[in-house]
Amino acid sequence: MDKYEFNIKLDQIKKLAGKKDFKTAAKIAKGMDWRKIKDWATLSLIINIQEASGDNEEAKDIAILAYNRNLGGRRLVYKLTELFIKLGEFSDAEDLYKEYARMSQHDVNKYILLYKLRKAQGATIEKLIDILEEYKDH
Repeated sequence: MDKYEFNIKLDQIKKLAGKKDFKTAAKIAKGMDWRKIKDWATLSLIINIQEASGDNEEAKDIAILAYNRNLGGRRLVYKLTELFIKLGEFSDAEDLYKEYARMSQHDVNKYILLYKLRKAQGATIEKLIDILEEYKDH
């Protein structure tokens, strides 16, 4: 696929996403090669489309591609952690959560992410309440 055809398909994906037709946009996106794209905004859009269409595995793959290119920063680490949690890959989610907490020492969203992780892991209500209270304190 040449650059012109790629841009036409990308415009089509953006229009479909704007109309909230994520399934069709995801089908088009899945057939495209994202390995050469270095634009965080584009990759973020594709990650969100794949996630909205229910294809969390594809969203994770694209997020890992962006992560390996050092794109997206904290937002990407947060999103990738959420995707690992949804897919039940708790070891990777735990590692990424630690990275996010280190990157975002003053960001209260780390408590929300920790809550999601612990809840998915089946933590006790008391532990979840402790996380929420710490969130409230900060």
